[in-house]
Amino acid sequence: MRQRAIFMAARQSPISYVTSVNGGALSAGSTSVTVPAHAVGDLLIAFGASTAGIPATPAGWTSLATVSNTGGLYGRAVYKTGSGNSETATFTSAGGNSAGAWSSAIVLRGVTGIGAVAVTQNNFTTSQSVTLPALTLQDTSGQSAVLCAHAASPLTGAGGEMRLLNGLGLLRGPTSWPALTASIAPYTARPIGYAIELRGAALPVCGQAVFTASGTWTPPPGVTNFSAVAVQRGGAQGEANASKITVGGTVVLRALNGSRVGQGGGDGGLGGASLLASIGSSGGYPGGGTDTDYGGGGAGGYAGNGGRGGRSGQGIAPTAGSGGGGGGGDSDGTGPGSGGGVGLYGQGASGAASNGNGGDGSPPGPFYGVGLGAAFGGDGRGGALAWANDIACTPGVGVAVQAIDGGAVRIIWGGGRSFPFNAGDA
Repeated sequence: MRQRAIFMAARQSPISYVTSVNGGALSAGSTSVTVPAHAVGDLLIAFGASTAGIPATPAGWTSLATVSNTGGLYGRAVYKTGSGNSETATFTSAGGNSAGAWSSAIVLRGVTGIGAVAVTQNNFTTSQSVTLPALTLQDTSGQSAVLCAHAASPLTGAGGEMRLLNGLGLLRGPTSWPALTASIAPYTARPIGYAIELRGAALPVCGQAVFTASGTWTPPPGVTNFSAVAVQRGGAQGEANASKITVGGTVVLRALNGSRVGQGGGDGGLGGASLLASIGSSGGYPGGGTDTDYGGGGAGGYAGNGGRGGRSGQGIAPTAGSGGGGGGGDSDGTGPGSGGGVGLYGQGASGAASNGNGGDGSPPGPFYGVGLGAAFGGDGRGGALAWANDIACTPGVGVAVQAIDGGAVRIIWGGGRSFPFNAGDA
């Protein structure tokens, strides 16, 4: 391999080179490289080197590989999913201000993940070649690419330059990767050789994330759509207690009784106390009654509503859930019972009505959206459930998730999975 960049095209691989850039070459122990504006979701890989100590991982980046050799060159490779804006990686040497530091970065498109990674330290000085290590590729279908790079300290008399721009190669579509030797100009310290497998779009990218509190989910490289289920907390109603997903300011999924957003789901069953109020209300008697046996409603199902809570003291029996929903609860003779909950892994058997705690909904647990029974009324309704598939997203751009204690959101992507019947673990 010659020292300047080589980009060998293979029809199979969707990965493409976008740009590369040198950073600063400083003697003050730190260096910054700024990646210019690029497309959202591009993969950014940055390299930092120092003559004393492995550079620290820059803020906002993830470490990919490190190398060190006493008296030689120290290096770190890092990566992140690009935001589309200019982004900077600052490498700080562990050797302090007395150490030289160099940096560079590359932008690649069409990468769905990083596979095998190998690094070699070439133990000779003033070298004119560098070994690029062998890899056991995770994908031999021709859909991947291998990024090979070498890093070394400054060229003699060149004023300090990390020659990654002239030491980058991208081979697309390889089915194997043996060790290679690249010719380089003479360097004053031991060069580093990197080989990094970049996975192409044809490889399945699978994963899942469960939220039981509000947060942000960031789609990984290559993920442009996902499926999700949301379960509202039981009891308190209203938007503040909904479970939902917002993409780009738009609510794309919401579990909220009477106001669900999605492609399927069901509302939570009414609590037993609601029978004292108008049918269809979410709350119950304001208090002061003498009954102590108002059962809670069951959580909504994937294709039906949760069961209604009962009032055993008045001879009103709870009902079972439907479409994988939780069953309604009743009294166990000493106090009110809760309704059943619902699981996050797709539609299963509906919960049966029962005394005491209601029957649970679709397995596996844990279960969410339980409607709590109340002694003298109160809002014991179960939480709603909503699900949706093929929700569009942008890799690297955060997706807002609202999940309140007692409710939950589960996001899945890849592997051909979808709700409500093919949502198991990847």
